[in-house]
Amino acid sequence: MVAESASRSTPPKRVDAKLADYDWDALSSAATSLPAPTRLTAPLDRDECLARHAHLERRERDLDNATQVRTARAIIGPGKRSSAAALHQLDPLHDGFLSSASSISLNQPAKGKLLPVRIISQPLRTVSVRFVVEDARGNPVPVQLFHVPTTAIPQEQLQDWFPVGAIFGIKEPLFRSLNDGSYYIRIESPVDIIRLYPRSPLLTNVRFASPRLGPGGTRISHWLDPVAESPARLKEAGDKAFATGRLVRAKEAYQLALDALQGDPSSTPTPSTSTSPSISDDDQLLLRVKVHANLAQTLLRLELPELAHRAAQAGLLVLESSSSPHVTTTSTSSSLRIKLLYRRALGLYRVGQYDLACQACEEGIRRSIATNHPDNNSEGEATALLERIKQRQLEAEQAPTAETLRSLWLSSVVEQQRRRAFPQSSPAGAAEMDLPANWIDSSSISISPHIPGKQGHGLVALRPIKRGQLLMCCKPLASAGGGGGGGAVSDQWRYRYTVGVNLWTRSEDPWAVREVVSQVLWRAALEDQGEGEGEGGGHGGGKGSLGRRGRTREAIAPLWAGTQLGRCRDPDRDRLPEDDVDVVSPSKVEGAVTFNGFHLEDVTASSSSSAASRQSSLSTAGGPDNDVDSDPDKDQLFHAPTALYPEYPSALNHSCLSNCTYTFLSSVFLLRARVDIAQGEEMVDSYVDAADQLEVRAAKLAAHGFECACPLCVEERQAGATVRRRRVELVRRAEEELGEPRRRIDLDELGQIVSELERTYPATTHIRPALYTPLRLLSEALAAAAVSSESPDPQSDPIANELRALQSLGARFSTTGGPSEGLEELVEPPRVRDMDGVMSALWIAKEWRRRGEPEKCRHWISLARSIEAGQAGEELFDLRYGEWARKHGLDLKL
Repeated sequence: MVAESASRSTPPKRVDAKLADYDWDALSSAATSLPAPTRLTAPLDRDECLARHAHLERRERDLDNATQVRTARAIIGPGKRSSAAALHQLDPLHDGFLSSASSISLNQPAKGKLLPVRIISQPLRTVSVRFVVEDARGNPVPVQLFHVPTTAIPQEQLQDWFPVGAIFGIKEPLFRSLNDGSYYIRIESPVDIIRLYPRSPLLTNVRFASPRLGPGGTRISHWLDPVAESPARLKEAGDKAFATGRLVRAKEAYQLALDALQGDPSSTPTPSTSTSPSISDDDQLLLRVKVHANLAQTLLRLELPELAHRAAQAGLLVLESSSSPHVTTTSTSSSLRIKLLYRRALGLYRVGQYDLACQACEEGIRRSIATNHPDNNSEGEATALLERIKQRQLEAEQAPTAETLRSLWLSSVVEQQRRRAFPQSSPAGAAEMDLPANWIDSSSISISPHIPGKQGHGLVALRPIKRGQLLMCCKPLASAGGGGGGGAVSDQWRYRYTVGVNLWTRSEDPWAVREVVSQVLWRAALEDQGEGEGEGGGHGGGKGSLGRRGRTREAIAPLWAGTQLGRCRDPDRDRLPEDDVDVVSPSKVEGAVTFNGFHLEDVTASSSSSAASRQSSLSTAGGPDNDVDSDPDKDQLFHAPTALYPEYPSALNHSCLSNCTYTFLSSVFLLRARVDIAQGEEMVDSYVDAADQLEVRAAKLAAHGFECACPLCVEERQAGATVRRRRVELVRRAEEELGEPRRRIDLDELGQIVSELERTYPATTHIRPALYTPLRLLSEALAAAAVSSESPDPQSDPIANELRALQSLGARFSTTGGPSEGLEELVEPPRVRDMDGVMSALWIAKEWRRRGEPEKCRHWISLARSIEAGQAGEELFDLRYGEWARKHGLDLKL
């Protein structure tokens, strides 16, 4: 269980400033403990519950009108629960939660119980989503529902997802006591609240009283009043809502219409429950098919493709179940079938089931050609979709092509430009980008469950791997924070109730971590309620939690979550069976996101800024896939984009000296071999910036529960704190030499700094990251001073000096002549600092061009491309560095 507190403030400038003040043990105790259970007997006052909620609504509205940013501390960590019971295992509380048969206790989950409730207030988002409900006997109780995603459900959509008058079932409800003697129901996950439609079997013996008036005499009833509406009118209401962009309302109306039509197409209505005409009636059957088709379209627009293809399949099953020639042979049914096939294909395409999508799409095209109906406009769309499906099928088998990656780059650039032009637009993005298929080179890499000395799984090479080889391409399970580009952090919605602390890592958490957790749990909840519902009926009939494994559950189950959620003091308290994917525990998901989530930094966003900083030469460029340093703008870090990926990316372990590199195109995860990798060798990339000081790296890694033992960390520990501080001081002195533009650069002073830095390293140490910045600055200074390249002193030659800078990053070269000959061959690329190695090679190419050596210029462009092959890939080389190259007269396509 978790304690939250809210405050009102301007956006925090340094959100980690109070970390030292946190009493972590006290927070852990508060998050994992409950007061002693007591029997629940006293009802709450209905008017007081509604009045308190109305007061909270007014307060939030006033703060919104004043553009007041709110923050809240929301704890991420162990102790949170979801019900592990399937719906058919739960006993509905027909007489409410205060009856003698309910045996409800405060501060203790009601095991084996399902509480049907009706919403009687408008929902409100604070740290949680709040609303007031009543049971079948009219007893009111406030509800706080946690882990409802901000991007999937913005504030204005809450009342459509949780409409007044709608009936929900709360699985194994937890009533929490408050200090004033009142209580509320705390729901940790949307998985535990189920939408129940009027004909749900779970409501067979539940009778809610007639709606009563709320504050101000407002009528508390569902906006559609489904008892009085016919299926046809419900469909019309859905069509109207769809046309006006109220997609969630349209979804609600269509599902109510299906419920009124006995929404499960595999079931037969009985006289006791059916209030609509017989399902054998042709008009009613066609109406039902139309509702399924419209529901599928709505779900696609809501970016719920898994549910969309189920809804389309349900409509197809209804058509196939009919033996009436008036249904199966009419032009209307033919047109509907083609629409359903197309929408099913589109849903399957978006969830990556390309073979089934191809079958549905091809069948739709065949039927479209055969019918030749003049009103059918789906053939062209289906043909275009089929082409995309076949391209994704090839990608799933053979990896994305260079053309696909370059196209994705350009699409990502366009999306970033849109966000900059419209920073207040929907954080979820205006349109879904067409991303390549997930692909794993399973012939080259595999997950090993047992890596000596490591926590969790690991990736190993099954055969020798060459530098630059693409090893995987994966789309995220969930992402937040503005997609791959990051978006503008000034948007108010990002700061509204978003501040969190993470008990797993004892650190401040980015907003996006909590949002990704919420997205995963929300999607699992939707899959539960759509699973088994007649392939898309969604009428809350109780089949949604019978233990069928949804995609989200299957994807989350294998992800490592801190030694089986064991970073808490009592590991057994939160232990879940590794193969139990039917339990979607918030603790499990929070642990999985904490230890497997990636900080997204789209290479299209990082490249131009990094190149620009190298162009100025007074600061170094950060790598595109490294963590944000501890010093930059904390608002950027705190609201950094985060994404959760399937098992293979999450199995990648750490070393400061990586042998592979992951980068992001938009939110697509790409992994390449940075160097040649031997068979049986583990694949590792750095969780931190290897150019950071040892103390900074160690602090970040300590939050993950381990200490790095790579050669770089070992050398720095052996050197001692005094030597490490001396290196930092020397680098700072070098930067100060170029920090004053009007000051004459003292080349001798820079040279002495470099020499002194070199003496802090053992002669056998090959990688010396602290040397890179002073050498880089010295190269610029020497070039600016136009020192002759004929000088016998290597430190006086900017090209030779830049070659030393590359070597300090771990690069090794073989030469056929002197070190300044310009035709060196790359034996091993730089092991740290990513883009800096490429930029240094391009800088050398620029210098050879300035000296009138086109062959050597082209050679070093080729070496830069070779280095980039092991990072973002040579397919993107000219796109990533083209702007910088053009400004300096380089042709990267030579």
